[in-house]
Amino acid sequence: CSIQYHPGKANVVADALSRKAMVANAMVSQWKLLEDFQEWSPFNQSPGIFLA
Repeated sequence: CSIQYHPGKANVVADALSRKAMVANAMVSQWKLLEDFQEWSPFNQSPGIFLA
């Protein structure tokens, strides 16, 4: 059994599900980036080393 994709009105549900998955993936990536940024603090770096 193979699924063949034909762009257009016939695949409205498939297109919507595909977009939903892409948006969810982007949101997870942004959430992880936000968590990493929140954990990072320039004040936790060793003194004398500052990269700008």
